[in-house]
Amino acid sequence: MPVTLNAIVNIQKTVWDLLDFKDQTPIKFVQRQGAYVKIENGAAWIGGSCISEYGRAFALYAQYVSEGIKKCEIFQKPSFRECGVMIETSLNTALRPAAIKIYINHMAMLGMNFFLFSFAWGRAWTVGKYIEEELIDLAHYAASLGIEMVPCISVQPADNIQLGWKNEKESGYISSDWNDEIFLQQLLCLIRRCFRSERIYIKVVPPEKNAAEEYLELDDGKQIEAMQALLWKLYQKSIYHGLSPVLWADPMVPSEKQMFLYDDFIRAAREYKLDAAMICANGSCAVQKDFSKKILAYSKQNVFVSLASGEKICRSFLPDCKQMIQEAIPALDFSVRKGINTVFAVIRMTGECTADFMYFLPYLMAYSEYCYAGIGTAEEKIYEMSRFFLKREKKEIEYFSFFQKRKGTELIWCDPFVRLFHNEEELKKTKEMFQQAYQYFSSRTEAERNEYAALLFKVAKEKCELCQNLFPAYYIGDRNYLWLVAEDLIPRLQSDYEELHHVHKQLWRKNCMTYGWEILDGKYGAMHARLASVGESVLAYLNEEISQIEELTEKGRLEQNQNFLPALSGFYYMN
Repeated sequence: MPVTLNAIVNIQKTVWDLLDFKDQTPIKFVQRQGAYVKIENGAAWIGGSCISEYGRAFALYAQYVSEGIKKCEIFQKPSFRECGVMIETSLNTALRPAAIKIYINHMAMLGMNFFLFSFAWGRAWTVGKYIEEELIDLAHYAASLGIEMVPCISVQPADNIQLGWKNEKESGYISSDWNDEIFLQQLLCLIRRCFRSERIYIKVVPPEKNAAEEYLELDDGKQIEAMQALLWKLYQKSIYHGLSPVLWADPMVPSEKQMFLYDDFIRAAREYKLDAAMICANGSCAVQKDFSKKILAYSKQNVFVSLASGEKICRSFLPDCKQMIQEAIPALDFSVRKGINTVFAVIRMTGECTADFMYFLPYLMAYSEYCYAGIGTAEEKIYEMSRFFLKREKKEIEYFSFFQKRKGTELIWCDPFVRLFHNEEELKKTKEMFQQAYQYFSSRTEAERNEYAALLFKVAKEKCELCQNLFPAYYIGDRNYLWLVAEDLIPRLQSDYEELHHVHKQLWRKNCMTYGWEILDGKYGAMHARLASVGESVLAYLNEEISQIEELTEKGRLEQNQNFLPALSGFYYMN
């Protein structure tokens, strides 16, 4: 079906407004099977066969013109039938509808056409998030930009095992919400009323590794039968409500036990002659030999095969990241080589320290670029394109990218709640980087996100200084510095945390619902309390009320030669 002129004008305005791009060049719209851009002799031609392809073409045109390119002809045909994102709306962070629309705008700019909207686990996670009018409006808005917004519900067997609770009187461990006829009826009716899509994705999440073995041994296999029966029930109920169900199994990082459960899921799909089942694979394991064989084996058994590259959890404040692009490559390469036609990124937002929820755009950029430009696209090109679409200065990205290096099995994040693991040399280098970043962002505080970044780096810098100086001062008996710590440095750090808390809360309320903020309140409060405790200990030591500062002499710290202070390391230490 040809794309209407109104739809083309709408996607053009959306993409160019997002990029803050203006252009007076006369443009002709042409029909093409793919994203098409031609610039020649002061005129331009832009084409596509669907709205999403036009979105990609308008974004490319804006980039080329901004770079001063006056003559070019680009034609990009998508490698995948569907390319998009699944957003998890049910953890600690629930985006406001206005923020989701910004998210959808970015998808349109990248030429994506598939948006899984997950309701996650059971009643407690679906009630109170979005009202019907908001869901209807979001689905309509996505459709206007060529994106199908598809509902996704999640079922997790052995929930009670993972929570460490077991009801001896019951033989089944399936989440009771899904066996509640009234709840299921209400949920499916809500989905049918609110979403324009006729599809529904039913996600089965296997137990974690430590629960998988117990799950398999429950009731001599009756738990497996219960899961099969539940899948069949959900499948039938979905069809009854006029929906076309697609089953989705997510093995995460599959262990041998988890893969057994995965096989069981596929057997259930075949046994009940379900029309479709979808496989989701973590990007890192999609190229594993055994796992690849399983995927191909399922495809030969008339089981619909699709692929997602696994989860990317939004934990810290990072506007750009090469590592994200690198993590997307294995699954996308596998998909292209094996003819898989639906790919999507799984984004979960935990709400731990995210002030700019679009920081993962490079991850989505990799999906878009490999979908349209091909799997051979250089990583550096994707990285440079993501900088253009993010509207970030190169220096800003360098500061944040510094924290993406790996140290053993740890990632160094600029997160005010995560402990610092550094030796003396790295601590000095890190402190210098924090100082430079603080100076950079503090001179650009007209933007809210920069004000947050300046405070974030200021707190990190002050923590580095304490980690670097407090420990040696204590052991050489530098009482002057200890008095400075107790009377000035720690109170100042507490004050900066309070200011960071305030700014972070403002950003949160702008993009996210209040649900989940109590977790961050707890973390900031815990950090403040830990600092107060350290200050009290230092004062008590100076006043000879105690003989040592226990926070600085924890057993094992010297033996491990770790230069960090648990007392200053953040909420994570309290866990």
